[in-house]
Amino acid sequence: MTNTLSDYSTKHLINELERRISLLESENKYLKEKINHSDKIKSINDTDITLAYNALNSISGFNAKTARDEFISKFKVKAFRCVNFNELMNNPTDTPQFADALSVQSGDYWSIPIDEKKFAVVPNVKTYTDNHHFARAMRQVFKSNFITGTTYTTIEIKQPAIFNCDNGNWHLIKQGEIILK
Repeated sequence: MTNTLSDYSTKHLINELERRISLLESENKYLKEKINHSDKIKSINDTDITLAYNALNSISGFNAKTARDEFISKFKVKAFRCVNFNELMNNPTDTPQFADALSVQSGDYWSIPIDEKKFAVVPNVKTYTDNHHFARAMRQVFKSNFITGTTYTTIEIKQPAIFNCDNGNWHLIKQGEIILK
C-alpha cells in the first residue's frame, strides 16, 4: 500500500509540475508576443509621423491650417525652440540650448511623444533658410542637403530626430534627417 500511496503522490506532483510548466510557457509566449507587438507599434508610429508630416507639408492654402490643427491634435504635439539663437548666429560652434515654446505655433520644433520623456521631433518651419540652419540649430538636429544661401520651400522628413525632455529642457538624443527642396 505504501508503494501505491507513494506512486500516487509522485504522479500527482509530476502532474502539478507539468501544469505549472505549461502555464509558465503560455505566459512566456504571451509576453514575447506583447514585446513584439510593442516594437511594431513604435516603428509604425515613426512611419506614421513621417508620412503625416510629409503629407502636411504638401498642403497649401485654406486647407493647410486645418491639416496642421489635425496633425497637432492627432500626434499630441508639444513645441520647443532654440533659446540661444543669438549666440549660435555669432558662433555656430556653440552648443544649442532648447526650451519649451510659448505656443505650438511659436516653436522651432514640434515633438511627438514616444514615451514619458522621449519624443520624435520634426521642424516647424514653412521655409528653411540660413537662419534656421545656423541660429535655430537645425544643422545640429537634422542631417540635410542644405546649401548656404539657399531658401528651401519644401521640407521632407526622412527620419525624425529623437529628444528627451526634462522639466521643459530638451536634449538631443539622436539626430534626424531631412531633405530640403
